[in-house]
Amino acid sequence: MGNARRVRMAIVLGALVFTPTIDAQDLFNKRFAYESFMGNLEPVTGPSGYLFCSTVRFGLGNIDGFQFTRLDSTGSVLGTKAFTTGPLTNVMQYGSLARLRSDGTYSFLFGSRIGSGYKWSIRLFNSSPQGAMNWNRKLEYVNPDYSIYFIGAMEQAFEETPDGGYLITGLRKKPSSSQTDTVSPMIVKLDGVGNVLWNKSYDLGQMCGWHIVSQVGPSGETLFGFHADTPCMTISDNCLLTRIDPNGNTLWSKRVNGLHGMFTGTAMRNGNYVVSARDSSSLYLLELDTTGTPVWGMRYALSFSLSSWNMTVVPTMDRGFLLTASMPDSTGYFPDIYYFKVDSAGSVQWERLYGNENSGALIDLEANNDSTFTMLSMRQEGPFHWHMFYLSKLDSLGLNGCITPVDAILSAMPFSFSTIDVVLNEISPAFISQSAYVNDSTAYDPTMIESCSWPVNISEPEQGVELLVYPNPTSGKIWIKANREMQGGTLTIHDLVGRRMLSTTLLSSRTTIDLQGLPNGVYVYHAFASTGQHVSGRIIRE
Repeated sequence: MGNARRVRMAIVLGALVFTPTIDAQDLFNKRFAYESFMGNLEPVTGPSGYLFCSTVRFGLGNIDGFQFTRLDSTGSVLGTKAFTTGPLTNVMQYGSLARLRSDGTYSFLFGSRIGSGYKWSIRLFNSSPQGAMNWNRKLEYVNPDYSIYFIGAMEQAFEETPDGGYLITGLRKKPSSSQTDTVSPMIVKLDGVGNVLWNKSYDLGQMCGWHIVSQVGPSGETLFGFHADTPCMTISDNCLLTRIDPNGNTLWSKRVNGLHGMFTGTAMRNGNYVVSARDSSSLYLLELDTTGTPVWGMRYALSFSLSSWNMTVVPTMDRGFLLTASMPDSTGYFPDIYYFKVDSAGSVQWERLYGNENSGALIDLEANNDSTFTMLSMRQEGPFHWHMFYLSKLDSLGLNGCITPVDAILSAMPFSFSTIDVVLNEISPAFISQSAYVNDSTAYDPTMIESCSWPVNISEPEQGVELLVYPNPTSGKIWIKANREMQGGTLTIHDLVGRRMLSTTLLSSRTTIDLQGLPNGVYVYHAFASTGQHVSGRIIRE
């Protein structure tokens, strides 16, 4: 899975740094299910909380729409809004991103295609916090052989620029009708209502350019990074950085000499750029000034091998950083989410682990303005599009009841690197923006359950009898996830006059029930555990 993040608003408090005391009851671990893919976790205000957007499969067909959910600061659901996208039959799983704009509106971006073709475009929506659509746009290349793609992008951007517009980065594929495409980075600048101002891509010949990172500065300049090498090469000696002014003009382009790896993320600190990177078993921090001159670097050698995804750099309130990765088990599978904190000089302060060999994948990790952190992660459950998500609030030391300390850094040493001027072959293919078809759809709120993701060295807290029923409303099948107390119990479904329509035993993992034989309407379910405890609720068939 790509680390399709990202969009982050840096929080700056001048020289004031503080670490307030956080009560244990302010921390949480919430589990919820979606048949979807998410791209980022966006802190919002009014009231304070979080926003996430996801592609979603309505009914039993392809992924064909998106929805967003608002949470308060405790991780409780405030509301969900969903949209369908008309004739589209496939929405790119890893291309869903949300953005809180400075005017208080929400913007959402995802990749999509029509039918079974190979040409992908971008859909951009802007709505009120209540879900009223303000405007929507479809963005794509005029050339039918060019597609916009996100899988493999690493850290594609969807950012508000200082002039109120948007900056979007991704990958340009050519030809779009082939499964073995030539891939190169692309960047497009839009105004505040989605009209194209300029776009840029790169002709890399037979090389593949991917694993992109980017950072918009306070004056609108953009740092854009990627590596160019043979197709599917993840570790490269040709890691490139280019700086672009607000009008799309290149200020400089440089190759990072001494790094054999790939970029994983970007941040800004004290007016300089900080770029994170990786090789097969080490993470890096590289600081450069705005001319591309190196300031300092650090290498963190790890006791485990690194995958290509789930890595980034997160600036913290004390001017330090969090770095993230996936830690595999002894078999190389079932990874945990690994992250560690460094201070402003790059010295390691602590390391943490979450997941207990449970195939966990980091989606996003945000630094809050009270020095705490909020993490969104996932693991696959059952069918390909079915995922279990985990929302966790961590204290200033990266801990809560589901997190364990770990010691995985073998060494932390200064890293010397230089930059060499290069000239990139830039192109500006014709790019258009037009209104997109969009329609409201039935939305469902996720059911948030207090739970860890198979915590390490502690027992999972149980909250009595629990059932997770999804999707609800449904057009056919539902999936029921039961906690330990309910497993082995029975579930019955009745109509509103009390007639029993279906009955089944709740399995230890997940129970599937097909409601296609029932008329549309509202039904009541009753689930009984062997202890005599029970839980009831409604199911809507539509």
